[in-house]
Amino acid sequence: MIKTLSLLVCLTGLLLSGLLGPQAIAQDWRVHTPFRSVTDLAASNEAVWTATSGGVFSFAPASGEISRYTTSQGLSSVDAAAIAVSAAGRVWIGYRDGVLDALDPASGAVNSFLDIARADQFADRGINRLRIFGDTLMAGTEFGLVLFDTERGEVRDALTVFGSVPPATPVRDVLIAPGPAGPTLWVATAAGLAHAPLSSVNLREPTEWTVETLAAGEAANDVFALAFFEGSIVAGTATDAFVQQADGTWQPSGISGNGVLDFVEQAGRLYATKAFSLGSLDSPAAGTPAGRIDVTLSVNTQTVPYDRPLRLVEGPDGALWLGDRVEGLLRLPDAPAGDVTGEQAVVPEGPFFSLFSDLVFDANGLLWVAGAPGPGTGFYAFDGAEWTTYAGRFEPALLGRDGFASIHVGPDGNVWAGSQGEGLAQVTPEGEVVTYDPQNSSLLPAGNATDFVIVRGIASDADGTLYVSNEITPRPMAIRSPDGTWTSLPAIRGDGIPASLDRYDQIYVDTFGQKWLLPVPSTGTGLIVWDTAGTPTDRTDDRVKYLRGQGSNGQGLPNPGVRAWAQDRKGWVWIGTDRGIAYYFFPQDVISDNAGSFQAQWPIGTIDGVRDFVLRDVAINDIAVDPADRKWVASQNGAWLLSSEGDSVLTRYTATNSPLLSDNVVAVAVDDGTGRVYFATDRGMVSVQGDAVRAAEEADDLDVFPNPVLIVNGEAPDIFVEGLVEQTIVRVLTPDGRLIAEFDAQGGRARWNARDLAGELVPSGVYLVIAEGLNGEGTAVGKIAVVR
Repeated sequence: MIKTLSLLVCLTGLLLSGLLGPQAIAQDWRVHTPFRSVTDLAASNEAVWTATSGGVFSFAPASGEISRYTTSQGLSSVDAAAIAVSAAGRVWIGYRDGVLDALDPASGAVNSFLDIARADQFADRGINRLRIFGDTLMAGTEFGLVLFDTERGEVRDALTVFGSVPPATPVRDVLIAPGPAGPTLWVATAAGLAHAPLSSVNLREPTEWTVETLAAGEAANDVFALAFFEGSIVAGTATDAFVQQADGTWQPSGISGNGVLDFVEQAGRLYATKAFSLGSLDSPAAGTPAGRIDVTLSVNTQTVPYDRPLRLVEGPDGALWLGDRVEGLLRLPDAPAGDVTGEQAVVPEGPFFSLFSDLVFDANGLLWVAGAPGPGTGFYAFDGAEWTTYAGRFEPALLGRDGFASIHVGPDGNVWAGSQGEGLAQVTPEGEVVTYDPQNSSLLPAGNATDFVIVRGIASDADGTLYVSNEITPRPMAIRSPDGTWTSLPAIRGDGIPASLDRYDQIYVDTFGQKWLLPVPSTGTGLIVWDTAGTPTDRTDDRVKYLRGQGSNGQGLPNPGVRAWAQDRKGWVWIGTDRGIAYYFFPQDVISDNAGSFQAQWPIGTIDGVRDFVLRDVAINDIAVDPADRKWVASQNGAWLLSSEGDSVLTRYTATNSPLLSDNVVAVAVDDGTGRVYFATDRGMVSVQGDAVRAAEEADDLDVFPNPVLIVNGEAPDIFVEGLVEQTIVRVLTPDGRLIAEFDAQGGRARWNARDLAGELVPSGVYLVIAEGLNGEGTAVGKIAVVR
């Protein structure tokens, strides 16, 4: 094969100059989740392994190398709850749904075990803690203790009753240490500390277990962590750490009044994580009080990085490493004492939170992301590599403001974020952050509140006029003119709009300047189309259409519960509803249509051999249009890619057949410059490399890749032609001008399957690729070598 390729290069001479181009596009998935919320820690000989709510990462202190693992690397999920490392370096990961993964860091191979997840006789099968003793992995779960054989990859036993502890009580920790009858299995449960000798014939027998009463009250016997320290069992509970005395009684240490969550021993001292700080117990030989508290962490998150400590581990460097539920992984100073903030923080790049509700790109290819409704959530900017978080802890202008659940980029480059309680935020093209509320705008507080300002929908006219839906107010539409003047308007009326529809969710503006409003609540309330006639503050010349009711037989709205809107490159307006998708051919005529001639149409196609309405009865959450005019549809049943006319399903992604984190896809956006498609789900965001990019403005040299292309065993990779104008006819020719293949393309990138007009794979050779713009943009040329 090498000789053949060399011969081709020699024979074609200058024809192959500049042949090598971009690499071929594969199914390149990326997971964009935060790694800040640590759920568990473990250590190998080389690294500290960190389980988080956004995946798993390892940090090697010696080299500083960080390795991330998510569903795109083969993990079953990103919501890791527990982690342990075997002596051989195999990493075991437990999830909140009961799935257990075994990761081989050397090869990257992941094996998944579903035994615990399939125990459907228990409502909750989450894994809380993993401990390895020899070849046995002990998994503390929400229903008991599972003993798993790491060599055979199977469950040895499942223990769900521990003496008088109620059956199926959650197990938080497990320990093998001395007991009254020799080596003993100690189990920390939500209803007490239980233990049984390892010599027991049948650990399933409740009488084999003894339950300790640590102190009076349920909280004192709600056990989270266990340790064996200086000859004594130490139990961390919801109220304190209790130390077993020689006479079998339990002595409170006084280390905490609000819960002890984990222990680790180092240099004769037992360190413990507490609600907002660290504590320690000294060796009795040190001559210090057993309950001495000598390490605390400030809760002022504006000045110190860690405030929710959860897990501790001694790393391969001999240092103590702390896992925090908010701030990530922290290396503590040697022999920590007094107030500490740590010597080293490790947080892989990612967003601050994982849940998003809205996605939009600006003209520079920057992805702007709105957080989900709720306290503490801000909004974000992502450039494809690094995240910028707009929240009070990082941006003084947003201090005390959160709940930013909608995002919009105006034609003038201003970015607007709407909060469900704290008004409106603006990021100017220069990067300045400005906030708006009743003190400096026409925005009004909701109901009888004085400062609770709800903003849901945000949209702009072509001239930069801003429209803001201001919920639960007598004037629910706020307008900001390009000169910064604010005006508020009463609810829109006309065409039978009921008086109850005075709350608006999202707002969209089409290329004709019409505003499409989704009322609140969206279920069953239809859609409002509003034409301001270029004078948004003058209501006398407005026109309005109220689209309501449920259509049938392929016409009208598939359902009056409207959730999504998009306008494609042909000018069609696409509507996503609770029960399917539809489009308007002539959206400019919708308002004036009194005869019902311009109703929404349901796309019809053949799916799995059956002719039917495309996405019939699918609950649509969002729609995005890519540069090839195809429709990416976010739904409660995964993500779908529809053809330009919507008459065929080209691709469907689910959590089963892709790294998608959930089938409930909340929002979707396409980067026209790179073709990457982003999906926000109810469990976090992922992206995949798409094959459609922004069209060139005029014909120029083409990029054709991979180049050369190798056809092996009768199979060829897809060949991409990039640099096309909006509408193109692409022809593949031999150097002497014979036509080999011909196809139409829309958008900046097209795909060729290396087959000729008869459907046969082309032979080895050099081919010319000629793209002719259909609207007079000219002709562009590229070259490709094929080797069979």
